[in-house]
Amino acid sequence: MTNLSREEQQEARERRMAEVEVIESAYSPDEVWTKNTFVCYSEGDVGLEYSPDLCQMIRLLDLPLSILPEICDETSSVKLELTLTMPNDYPVSESNDAALSTEVSLVSAPSNPQFVRKAALNAIPKLKKICQKEAISTVGSESVMSVLNCAENWIHSE
Repeated sequence: MTNLSREEQQEARERRMAEVEVIESAYSPDEVWTKNTFVCYSEGDVGLEYSPDLCQMIRLLDLPLSILPEICDETSSVKLELTLTMPNDYPVSESNDAALSTEVSLVSAPSNPQFVRKAALNAIPKLKKICQKEAISTVGSESVMSVLNCAENWIHSE
């Protein structure tokens, strides 16, 4: 993490909050949600302000299995959670440490046929790698939408 001045810290908080608002307006609450750890900041005469210190955006990705109609019904799907964590110096620093951190986890998958669950588990590291690569390539700017689009494009192309 880079050492930011007080003004840069404030700019980073404001830009993170603005980006969260944009993402939340672009998706429904069951597609994307935010998990914040709030910290109290004193802003001089303004008083106390509560701002996200650690902000995570979580996107539920739905991988339909309709491409396998002979073995899965058309309502079957694999559900993954893509978690993007915004470091404190995101998005103002251009250091790789300020890039979004990505995690992918399996939420649900049909247990039958077993190869569907195994394929989903095998896909997680690939999806994480492509998302982290996108996050690093866009460091120093608001990257959440870019990473979410990258994940969705990867799902539809793989």
